[in-house]
Amino acid sequence: MFKLNQLFVILSVLALIVGCKADDLKDADKLTKPTVNAGADQMLILPVNSITLSGTAKSELSIYEIKTKSWRQVSGPQSLTLINADSLKATAFYPTIAGTYIFELSVKDSGGRSNSDQMQVIIQAAAQSMQRAYMQQVDVVAWQYADRNQGMLSFSDLDSVSLTELDTQLEHALTSLNSAAEFELHFAANAGGNIQTALLLLNALSAQGVPICLSESSSCHSLEQGFLLQTELPESINCSDAQSCVTALLQYIEG
Repeated sequence: MFKLNQLFVILSVLALIVGCKADDLKDADKLTKPTVNAGADQMLILPVNSITLSGTAKSELSIYEIKTKSWRQVSGPQSLTLINADSLKATAFYPTIAGTYIFELSVKDSGGRSNSDQMQVIIQAAAQSMQRAYMQQVDVVAWQYADRNQGMLSFSDLDSVSLTELDTQLEHALTSLNSAAEFELHFAANAGGNIQTALLLLNALSAQGVPICLSESSSCHSLEQGFLLQTELPESINCSDAQSCVTALLQYIEG
């Protein structure tokens, strides 16, 4: 009996030692690099306007501070536009295809130490009833050629369609205007929309490589393709609809 009791004590002590070493290793690991968390996984259902990415990062050593943060899309059925990718909270716009999207948050502290973490967003296809309603959307984008090979784009009732449907209609219009030397944008009275609508419009138009003109302004603007990836937008822009948001964004980008 004594030997059994003695053996039990020895095994218990060994288990305690092993457990302490594992905890010590975890604590030591925290001291060698920043702690980063890309946030919880998400599950969404189409249509989806945007995906909010929200992570956290810190250094366990007070002598170091987090210096750089960077989000990137690792994989997914389509490449998404990321806004504010150099902050802990970023936004991915315009997912239109169901599937699994994986995003990674990487950080580096003032000691040059780095770490990263990943999260996934699973986007499911819309239900059949929702798909039927989606197919009954009204046309909100009209187009025509004007003098000097100018492409005219007119927008109305933007609040009556999803961003996915707007993107589809805009793509069709731009394909039809593929030889335009510039685009002039017209917004109907009470056309609606918001900052996300404006970002979608400017992102699609910038890919055409021609100047963008506003009907109420005599000036035109040239945007590089992918400018949204190179521009750090403010957390909020003072605008009330797509038209005012487009104007505000162009002024901010070029001003």
